Amino acid sequence: MPLKTTVYVRRKGTSCTPGFLHKLFFLLLAFGGLAAQESWPLNGDWIPMLTSDWTNAADAIDGGPSPTDFVTDNDGIAAYYYATSSSLFFRMVLYGTPLQNPGNLRPYAWSVALDMNMDGYLDWLVLLGGKQEILWTYPNVNGYPDNIADLNANFSISNPITNSYVRTVSAASANFPNATYLDIQVPFTALQMAAYPRNIYYESTIALVYGSNTNEDANTITDLVGTATTFDEALASVVNYTPSMPDSYGNIYDTRDPAPNSNAGIWYRNETLTVSGSGWPASTSIYYNSGQRNVTIINSESSLLWSGVLTTDAFGTFSNYSLTTIPLSAMPDIYTFLVEDPRHPGIYNAYDSFEIKAPLISVQKSTSDSLVNAGSTVHYSIVIQNGGNVDAALSTITDLLPEFFTYVPGSSSGLTTADPQISGQQLNWIGTWSVPAGGTLTLNFKAKAYQRGTHYNNVTISGGNFGVTLSGPSAPVTVSGPSLSLAKIVDRMSAQPGDTLSYTVHYSNTGDGDATSVIILENIPVNTTYVPSSASGADMTILYSHNGGISFDADPSAPVTNLSFQRSLSLAPGENATLTFKVIVK
Repeated sequence: MPLKTTVYVRRKGTSCTPGFLHKLFFLLLAFGGLAAQESWPLNGDWIPMLTSDWTNAADAIDGGPSPTDFVTDNDGIAAYYYATSSSLFFRMVLYGTPLQNPGNLRPYAWSVALDMNMDGYLDWLVLLGGKQEILWTYPNVNGYPDNIADLNANFSISNPITNSYVRTVSAASANFPNATYLDIQVPFTALQMAAYPRNIYYESTIALVYGSNTNEDANTITDLVGTATTFDEALASVVNYTPSMPDSYGNIYDTRDPAPNSNAGIWYRNETLTVSGSGWPASTSIYYNSGQRNVTIINSESSLLWSGVLTTDAFGTFSNYSLTTIPLSAMPDIYTFLVEDPRHPGIYNAYDSFEIKAPLISVQKSTSDSLVNAGSTVHYSIVIQNGGNVDAALSTITDLLPEFFTYVPGSSSGLTTADPQISGQQLNWIGTWSVPAGGTLTLNFKAKAYQRGTHYNNVTISGGNFGVTLSGPSAPVTVSGPSLSLAKIVDRMSAQPGDTLSYTVHYSNTGDGDATSVIILENIPVNTTYVPSSASGADMTILYSHNGGISFDADPSAPVTNLSFQRSLSLAPGENATLTFKVIVK
């Protein structure tokens, strides 16, 4: 909330006697626990106060040459501010020294007015009184809204120069050789009170203006920074300032959390991110640039989520501005708006943060059967994990089985018992499931494996609030099994009718599993006749077909069209054997 500086104003009909103020001061010392003063900022740390057109706040002699009159220093600036995490610092450029001797102020008053919600009304007043030698802070609680501080001090410190809450530094320039910086510091606790909604914190956005007076009656202010003559005019003519972001003027915030520089706004994927803001260069400013502001959004690791332009209106404001649609790829994290400084191209300052709540989905596939024999059942598990901060809407699970693997009907369990839709090797489970944040879902199923070798599997999942997610090659299964190798030779390359041909078949198991049922079928070549009882083979049962292989029996009598050799023993890996038969050429 912007910080605006204002002159001290007293409500008519109220009085504030020195005795009462001193009693209040001692009461605060006794019970308030005043914060200790801090070291003063270095000269290069002070931040110039800007007007609403984003130029340095300047002033001319308009109240007569006096230590209550603001002037500009060598940099053309009439006021500054600075902040640490515990204190605010204010610097005024005065025509002459406000001191009447080294430890005492002249009997005048200087003030800073602060507006927490940029409505143009005073919320806090910091008043430095030289007549009573006291630094006070006043809230504007009674009769709010108005521009008159309630004279019930929240904080006071006597002899502020001696106690190092106030100091003076020469600001001599060619135009104003006696110019003096008047520096004031107050702890943030001095600008906070119980149950008051407009307390000021390091993270607040505020507007501030400076004022002065020839006495401690703020109703008779004689000088303000700029051309304004009242607090409400002054508060309307300056930009907003966030202490924790000293180079960030104006404000921008996501519309789900109107407090700038807060990450309390919650957004989700596929939503349109909207922002609001104010205090940016108006159309009368040399920095207006058609209202166009370059904006980027980064995550906590400075990775870019989005970069683009938003456009303010002629008054430097924007409301419910649609910035971008949050993509499905956006990770759950804290994100920050960075806006290019209108005065310094290429310089980006942080303004506000928000949180994207999203699922963080991963999928893995595993098997408890990493080594099986051909024809065995393989048990698979698909595990879907959500490491994000919101439930995932899961709709599709697609599993691509290896070639020569087949799904076992009725084997699905866990997430669903429904069989998948099957298209070739692709299995598709389609439904509506929720993967809880920080939780998992598991789908189990079975498949038959028939192809020798090592086979990997791929799983793909998708849903309504996350993108397509892949497992990659996983769940390796090594299938072992026999592999029969055959080599057939004949004892002569040419023959005449009546000649006998002798055929030999060499067979071997070149696989990595026993061949438990070896059957070798042979056709009797055309234009030949099988020689009865010529078929032989170790551990073989021989059957005969007389009808072209349609059926087989044990009758070897002619005509024989086909032979079946059925091995009665397993053929171990690396083992080989032979079989033979003879025919006569017709």
